[in-house]
Amino acid sequence: MKPISENHNKIHHDVKYGNKILAPYRDGADGGKKDKIWKSKLEIDDQRPKKPTFLTEGMDLRNLDVIIQSINRIDCPITLDPNTASFIDVCIHAKLRQRLQISTIDKNLRYARFMETHACSVDFRKTTLENFMRHMDYREQIEKASANALIHEWKAI
Repeated sequence: MKPISENHNKIHHDVKYGNKILAPYRDGADGGKKDKIWKSKLEIDDQRPKKPTFLTEGMDLRNLDVIIQSINRIDCPITLDPNTASFIDVCIHAKLRQRLQISTIDKNLRYARFMETHACSVDFRKTTLENFMRHMDYREQIEKASANALIHEWKAI
């Protein structure tokens, strides 16, 4: 192959690929044609699907910091009652007491929602070890879930 400085005729000499004209546009290719009108970045961003955020009973978790600043931390319970606690209470408890980040809370709630709506579901109102182990055994034996998937569900509990 010739050095680039000596290649004035825009032909790429290569043993492997043969002689090809180096053109910036190829007609009919996915890259577009010479007279193609390119879209601006703003138009492309509007068409891109937005990343869904986990909504818990109509609440966006990005606003959790605002909610936490408006409540009195002394009045918050140290432990939660699973029979009366909502997912919002779990979010507030995870942020205040466990000091978890919003992304971790979001991820754990997604796993909890998955386990709650699964065929072999986990009842979070009356959580028992047998119920959770039955779910894990079902995921491992019937669905052949990977070890990483099982670990993530284990950590979410």
